[in-house]
Amino acid sequence: MEGSLLAASEDTADLYEKIERDTRLHEAIDKLTEVQNRRLCLYYFRGLKYREIAELEGVNLASIGQSIRLALKQLYKLLAD
Repeated sequence: MEGSLLAASEDTADLYEKIERDTRLHEAIDKLTEVQNRRLCLYYFRGLKYREIAELEGVNLASIGQSIRLALKQLYKLLAD
């Protein structure tokens, strides 16, 4: 019984850390520009390819790649603090 309580405690701690990380990530994403936020979410959370996002938004492919790269750079900066 003692071993299962310890395992449950470790699982709870891991879950808490994951929730904290996810919260920080979503707060950082919310600080991006509207365009960066939308494109990043379409790419990473909806699974769209750069080309699909470009077609959806009516822009060229290069602008999607640049926008997502800048968004990631900004996220790294925000999460490093």
